[in-house]
Amino acid sequence: MKQRPPAPHLRYGNKNDAGVSRSPNNHGYCTYLDRLFSMACFPTIAALGIFTTAKDVSEAFSAINAARRTMTSRSRFGKMDGHTLCLCIGDGCTPRSAALACFVEGWDCISIDPEMQDKWVEGGESVGSVKGLTCFKGTLGQFMDSSPTSPSSPSSPAASTTPNSTPDRLILLLIHSHARLIGNATVDKIRKRYGSPPTCLISIPCCASFGTERDVGRPDNVFDDDCIFSAKRTVKSWISKTKSFLSGSFLLTPTKSFFGESPEQKKIPELNKTLIESHHQNQGPNVSVFFKEEGGFVATRGSSCIMSGPEGDYLDCANNVAGVGHSHPKVVEAGVKELQNIQTNGRFLHPIRERYVKKLLATLPPSLDVLYLVNSGSEANDLALRMAKQYASMKDCHNPEDVICLDAAYHGHTQSIVDISPYKWRQCTDGKEYHKNHVHICSVPDTYRGPFTGLGPEVGRKYAQEVEDIVDIKGGVGAFIHESIMGCGGQIVMPEGYLPAAYEKVRSAGGLCIADEVQTGFGRSGSHFWAFEKYGVVPDIVSMGKPMGNGYPIAGVAVTREVAEAFSSSGIEYFNTFGGNSVACAIGEAVLDAIEEDGLQENALVVGDYLKGRMTSLKSLTPMVGDVRGFGLFLGIEFIQAPTLGSSEPIPHPDLTKFVVDYLKHNRIITSRDGPDGNVLKIKPPLT
Repeated sequence: MKQRPPAPHLRYGNKNDAGVSRSPNNHGYCTYLDRLFSMACFPTIAALGIFTTAKDVSEAFSAINAARRTMTSRSRFGKMDGHTLCLCIGDGCTPRSAALACFVEGWDCISIDPEMQDKWVEGGESVGSVKGLTCFKGTLGQFMDSSPTSPSSPSSPAASTTPNSTPDRLILLLIHSHARLIGNATVDKIRKRYGSPPTCLISIPCCASFGTERDVGRPDNVFDDDCIFSAKRTVKSWISKTKSFLSGSFLLTPTKSFFGESPEQKKIPELNKTLIESHHQNQGPNVSVFFKEEGGFVATRGSSCIMSGPEGDYLDCANNVAGVGHSHPKVVEAGVKELQNIQTNGRFLHPIRERYVKKLLATLPPSLDVLYLVNSGSEANDLALRMAKQYASMKDCHNPEDVICLDAAYHGHTQSIVDISPYKWRQCTDGKEYHKNHVHICSVPDTYRGPFTGLGPEVGRKYAQEVEDIVDIKGGVGAFIHESIMGCGGQIVMPEGYLPAAYEKVRSAGGLCIADEVQTGFGRSGSHFWAFEKYGVVPDIVSMGKPMGNGYPIAGVAVTREVAEAFSSSGIEYFNTFGGNSVACAIGEAVLDAIEEDGLQENALVVGDYLKGRMTSLKSLTPMVGDVRGFGLFLGIEFIQAPTLGSSEPIPHPDLTKFVVDYLKHNRIITSRDGPDGNVLKIKPPLT
């Protein structure tokens, strides 16, 4: 893996500014994944109900956010149960073991060390110990005696808290890397004392060593003084900031802002106000805008995986147009150079176009040897349907205009393509019927939910039976179209055996199979350049777009020679004004070169596998992470409601998903959500 320095000093290539090769053992390149992972986990656990109706919980989170800059660059996750959240501060490589201390009412720091009773410590003879990291006052035993105090006792520090009441404090569990005193027994004692479930526990590992070896039992260990100072300063910051944010009760649910302010109270920057007002006045009322409730997101520049604007730098995990990274220097140079030469329509010959077409066709299976250049993914799919209809008509296929698509699919915005995009027309609220008779919708082949869950290898074959039944009933269809991974449908991966069976049946009745690679192509899947290759099939038509020009309008349709000849047999000349213009082709060629020279397909595989593994580990930590799916850097997390007794089908949790997206944005990570129920966090960053 290649290491990328943080913004604003991002660089492309394999060497740093001094010309030194980056170490493959350096974990810095995965820092942004750890940050995404840790920030995603935080609200997941909070939304379990641990903090529901918790008084003063906002102050604790404000305090943690105050130290966020210290945490996010080194965060790794440690162990966690349903009542404890661990945000690890360490060396960025090694998860930390656990020890226990607490902030209680009054926000004093309570030591686990009985020798520290009634003492404030600014260091100690063993700087590597817990007392070398924090300022403690009191002892754990002062509120964790062996004989539980009655909740009504005036001497109890939790006298006002009963299991069904609103707690009046939040317990923060500070974890040091070298003390192993936290465990179920310890947590049980705290719960008995403070009540459960209202008691709130947050564990924050604080490590002084940041990777330094420690010989347990030796008091003369030497650690980095700067790290110790940083940890002590961080803890002090939490204490002081928490005191300044005392402000009554705070209901932490996905329906109220996690940040202590409602959308109506949030201050929208003046530039955002101006731009959103202009947008509403001069553009269509249904033209979508990201983060509309917050005044939109103003993005004016970018570099690699960082997207920037007036509000600062953000990690881009949603804008999959910039496949090779924002402002890739080779792509920019190619576009500028050709813009200085000429601008023409597509009827003039140009050597750049011919060179680019050959390079692009070389990435496809040999049978796909003809390319048509267009301007967008929607246009590409529109042309693909037109070609399939013409081909099926020539082959005397029954119902050549009929198309099989998948429920929740999205293929574009032209009229013919909206018709085969149930994801879009199912959103209509005007009461009209938008389902056309020539469009046949098959179920989403979802292995996580649906009628065939748990059937293992048979799932794909069972779902394919629906395609086969439609072909049998109709006597044939013109085309079967699918995304290689369903994006708007919720990052759905096709089950094993599904596409081969569907392809065979459709072709047997004279139809064509179309793979929509607009979102998944150009190395994003990691293991293959085109995602359909992962399923062992070769389509008759492949549509492509989005990252093809890294943000510049260019798209394409690759077909077999037989399909191309059938399309031309009608005698109608095909012409596209801007399709294949020299500027677009120069940029497209630079994108192909960048993918190869920068090793971005391999990077998508390595980083994608790492990220998916980290996200998959969430499933063992909370029941609200229902499924983690995808491959390469095309991933999704499906959030569900906590299962109840007797429930079988997972219940979507769109509120929690929106909550996660908003929280990540608050921490400068841009993601988005999708799926028919809006409960899937989708992660599609640049491949850099």
